[in-house]
Amino acid sequence: ITRKTGSFLDYNGRTFSTPTSTQIQHWKARYMEDGKLTLQERLDRLAVGKNPFKVLEAGCGSSSHVTFREGTYVIGIDISELQLQRNTLLKERIHGDIQTYPFQENAYDLIVCWDVLEHLPAPEKALKNFFRAVNEGGMILLASPNVRTLRGIITKLTPHWFHVLYARYVVGVKTAGTE
Repeated sequence: ITRKTGSFLDYNGRTFSTPTSTQIQHWKARYMEDGKLTLQERLDRLAVGKNPFKVLEAGCGSSSHVTFREGTYVIGIDISELQLQRNTLLKERIHGDIQTYPFQENAYDLIVCWDVLEHLPAPEKALKNFFRAVNEGGMILLASPNVRTLRGIITKLTPHWFHVLYARYVVGVKTAGTE
């Protein structure tokens, strides 16, 4: 997602509002397979020359899905104080809601929001917040289940307690949902 336009940008510079499956396949083929740049390589390149490389983990929970270079300054925001305290990667912790928290403008080189937006009542508010907070030339990395899949439908329509039970008894995370 680009900061200037707030739209998705494909690898040829064309903008579009929602990626089609063809566009996703082209992007994967270009950046994720057969010796092309991986997501990690793109993030590493983004960090070059930035000291410190400032990252906001939005809805960070107790861990990260992304690996950062040594010396990266990672700030986490989450609605759970306990999850923030469990996250050992963070240099700074913000107890707050990504939809309403008043982030400083142009403050972050990278904003990561992994499997969070689908749980929010107003994800567009969080995205607008991210657009204000990311630096010019920065990146917003979003991950979310495909809402057209069984997993996506279940994720959106099931209550939190269901996710906790699934994490505890199927995935094996014994501390899931404890606060």
